[in-house]
Amino acid sequence: MSTHQLLRTLGEILAIGVLTQISMSPVYAAGKKPITKGQTKIVRAVNQQPQGNSCLPDVIGTGNDPAVGPSTDLTNLSVSCSDDPAVTYGQLKAPLAGANRVYCVTTLSKLRKQRSAVTVVADPTVQNSYHCLLATITPKEFVAATKEQK
Repeated sequence: MSTHQLLRTLGEILAIGVLTQISMSPVYAAGKKPITKGQTKIVRAVNQQPQGNSCLPDVIGTGNDPAVGPSTDLTNLSVSCSDDPAVTYGQLKAPLAGANRVYCVTTLSKLRKQRSAVTVVADPTVQNSYHCLLATITPKEFVAATKEQK
């Protein structure tokens, strides 16, 4: 087998693996539109914690449906997201606003640095046209890629 044929075969195997991983993701399986642009802004609202930092793995894990531990993959975490560069973090936060809220903000490219298999799908609701579902990343990995904003 030539080097060219080997590289082509490896590329095909990689593509099949990625598509299989995406199609088997719990959120993608629901028939939602996958979000793939690295520039995609992502916001998760959490209640402010008394100890200071609120973007904690335990807090993120309990927000998953069903709740998961800090080292278990998220399967259905509600976030606001947009791959439109004109949409601001403020616009993504607005539908999530509430008393004592803080926001864990990041981008899809930052999440991919933690876990390349992370998936995000659009899941708009009446209350939040930016609603998305996030999966295939642990709360620890998610938190490592976020910063907290008020």
